[in-house]
Amino acid sequence: MIPTGSMEDTVLVGDHLLVDKLAYAPSGAASESVLPYEAIHRGDIIVFRYPYDIKETYIKRVIGLPGDRITW
Repeated sequence: MIPTGSMEDTVLVGDHLLVDKLAYAPSGAASESVLPYEAIHRGDIIVFRYPYDIKETYIKRVIGLPGDRITW
């Protein structure tokens, strides 16, 4: 369930999401034929656990990829 309005243009507070936890799993030699791996693209919405408190789940839009330089 979406707890805050940080992405109100896309999802609203109280919306529920169904998340595919394996779509962006790291690919490897054994997992490539088993997991439905997809590369991450700008604009994708991703769900991840906050690294410093894994009880929190973040839902964010990808704005940069490795090698990109993000400026304000």
